[in-house]
Amino acid sequence: MDHSTFDRIARAISAPGSRRGMLRSLAAGIAGAGLASLVDASDIEAKKGGRKRHKRRCKPKGAQAACQTNKECCTKKTKYVCGTSHGSGTNTCCGSPGATCSGGTLDCCTDSCCIGSKCVLGACV
Repeated sequence: MDHSTFDRIARAISAPGSRRGMLRSLAAGIAGAGLASLVDASDIEAKKGGRKRHKRRCKPKGAQAACQTNKECCTKKTKYVCGTSHGSGTNTCCGSPGATCSGGTLDCCTDSCCIGSKCVLGACV
């Protein structure tokens, strides 16, 4: 029995009142002690501290970096896709229409050109 339960029972017994009230207090104290012994405090803490999920942040690869899937190029963030660019072969991160580029056509995919630091759909002149 823990200290707080014992103190509660002692106060209930010493306080003036009816026998029925005393029996209720005694029953509540015993029930509280029984529940406390069934559920260990360390079990409660273990359940609260469960594993939290952390969002995985995409670390984008640069233009013309080797890739296998669009996820490696962080398509949602950079608008780069895993495809064929002007300066390299297949499976490289290249800019789809709307992606930023450094002024050369090498950053954009073969179906786009770099115009005004953005990849624009169309043939390069």
